Amino acid sequence: MAKRNKEETKRILLESAVDLFSEKWYETVSAAEICRHSNLSNGIFYRYYKNKQDIFEKCLDLYVNTASKAFLGIEGDTVERRIESFIDISYKLNCEHKDIITVFREGQFRFKNYEERIRTIYKSAICKVFERNIKENEYIYFIFGIRYLIIRSIYENINFDRDMLKEVIYNGFFDGSYINLVEVLKKNFIIHPLNFKDNTRDKLLKSGIELIGDKGFFNVDIADIVKRAGYSVGTFYINFMSKEEFLEELVNIIGIDLRNFLSSNIVEELSDSEKSLRALFLYLNYFNNNKEFYQIIREAEFVVSDVVTKYYDSFEDLYSRNLKVYKILNRKQASSMLVGLSHYSGIEYLFLDKIDDLQNFIKDISFFINNGIKK
Repeated sequence: MAKRNKEETKRILLESAVDLFSEKWYETVSAAEICRHSNLSNGIFYRYYKNKQDIFEKCLDLYVNTASKAFLGIEGDTVERRIESFIDISYKLNCEHKDIITVFREGQFRFKNYEERIRTIYKSAICKVFERNIKENEYIYFIFGIRYLIIRSIYENINFDRDMLKEVIYNGFFDGSYINLVEVLKKNFIIHPLNFKDNTRDKLLKSGIELIGDKGFFNVDIADIVKRAGYSVGTFYINFMSKEEFLEELVNIIGIDLRNFLSSNIVEELSDSEKSLRALFLYLNYFNNNKEFYQIIREAEFVVSDVVTKYYDSFEDLYSRNLKVYKILNRKQASSMLVGLSHYSGIEYLFLDKIDDLQNFIKDISFFINNGIKK
């Protein structure tokens, strides 16, 4: 009985942690709050968990273990049927465990070993789908649309079309026309520096980009921002209502700058497949050259998620307006998938260092977007 009581207490604490971490971001939850949510005393927490990070990582373990078991259920007598099975399992997993996946999305950013673990599970499952070993770039192409569209569908109620996803994975986006990789991979970029004005608000924003991009949102205080800009804390609140509103403005600045960078470096004469590849190449170069911007956007996903949703919406609209000749009819969802390709390629390239040769990666993706992965 005593053992069961201990296990029950540990389970209650873990469930409370999932509840709280899925509602708030990591830094704003304390061990004491988890205990209050569990109707347990603070001292009991430390009998079972070392600290907040320990229980947070146990939440991440819960998702990894759940996913590992779920993908054992892949079935089908053809590659296409097994792709359908993989997508169905992924969708069901995320819908039924939305609270845990919410925690995991932040956890994969804070503790990259968990993103490594989940990608190992995905790769093993995809090898089962094709009944062969798959290459790194095949993995990225296969998984990006599934992960991105499922997340968008369960958080923003965006329509999820399994058959379209399967079609893109298996047959590609475009019609197989010739791709001029020399034009796609041109590096003579037109760059417009951020246009900060010589006023108080812009000086604060410039200071914030430098500090938050380097140390992270939670590790930077308002006092740090104003000190670097040469002002008092009171000056900050004249210009911004909160630190969160300040972060929202940084996301908007980066979004506008990235869209300008893309527009300035993609010529109209390129085909749709070339434009999509050029946009991917530019996106990865932009954030590789501005790693502080990447840090800000990734962390903002968990602090000011509504603004980051609009940030991704703006890029989906950009793709939808400028790319016309998809193989598939649902242009909006196809555009969402291309944004997802940039997002998850960014994770692989900028966060996990899995892409060693960017030009070779783009070359491989150029084949996949026209032809898919059939063999």
